[in-house]
Amino acid sequence: MKKINVKILLGPTFMLMMFIAGCMPSTVERTNLSSPSTTTTGGSNSGSGSGTTAPPTTSFPFPKSFFQESGVQSDSTLNILTSFSDSFLIRGESLSTYLGTINISSKLCFVVKFPQLTGNKVAVLSAKIQSFNNLSLQTTEYYLRIQPNNTVLNQSDCLSAGMLSMLNADFASPTPAYGISAVCSTCVTNQISEGLKLYSFSGIILPQLNFDHLKIQVQPSGTTASNICVSNSACMAQGYTCCLQGQCVQDGSVKNGVDTTSPGYLSAQNDVLNNPMRFTLYPDYYYVCGTGSGIGTGTGNSDPTDPNYAAVELFKELQDLYTCLNPQLDEI
Repeated sequence: MKKINVKILLGPTFMLMMFIAGCMPSTVERTNLSSPSTTTTGGSNSGSGSGTTAPPTTSFPFPKSFFQESGVQSDSTLNILTSFSDSFLIRGESLSTYLGTINISSKLCFVVKFPQLTGNKVAVLSAKIQSFNNLSLQTTEYYLRIQPNNTVLNQSDCLSAGMLSMLNADFASPTPAYGISAVCSTCVTNQISEGLKLYSFSGIILPQLNFDHLKIQVQPSGTTASNICVSNSACMAQGYTCCLQGQCVQDGSVKNGVDTTSPGYLSAQNDVLNNPMRFTLYPDYYYVCGTGSGIGTGTGNSDPTDPNYAAVELFKELQDLYTCLNPQLDEI
């Protein structure tokens, strides 16, 4: 029998092993690709080593509910003009959990009282339940969208016998207004509200949710002289984010004079609603302070906070690794 040369067989095998090793990263961490944000709970993995894997959850910047107007987020006060024609959101972990348990078409209403105004005026604003599906985390977040000067919507959703009866009982015969501009039509100074209160269409307050820490400050339209600035510190003292081109602005807020009905703005608004940090891609429509506020520091189209972009990048890396480990026929 002819002897087999062992060195001839081991040579190609050794070369193939070196080729595979060159494709592998120096440290490989095995993870469940279908649940990239899962966490392990239930103590240490002693004994059998089997822990309880919690489902992925949405990460929120504040422990309580908070305002979001374009890219600006606040867990205390929202500053808007009386002529504000856009919308803002109210988000939060406990809010999302509760809204996920009720009918998404339920009519909810915020009552906003401004104690310094004469006539006991209160704003009654529709709060539409909305949802956002995060494909990367495989989660759904529920939040509220408010259009403070959409009087037709606010009356349609909140003008009911139950609401009127509640207002008379809880607010001592108030004058309800279904738009911020109607509440503060003659204001000459900024007005700040009490904490927001959320009611059902029938006028029943929702005790499961607390918005006492959220207040709205209304600034009379046309009062731009106080916004003139030369430094960021002066603007931050007034509650703004930065001084941009000589004007105090909120980072991520809609620019004055923007046509909010134009197709370009509506497309940008939809993108920002899905990913609030992407307002930096639309400087024609939003104020972008850049650095210094911790908001809007992303650059280029490869926004690192975009979960869809991150998912695509991860897929490309895994695809490259697979191709490296599985050479094509013409490469063998």
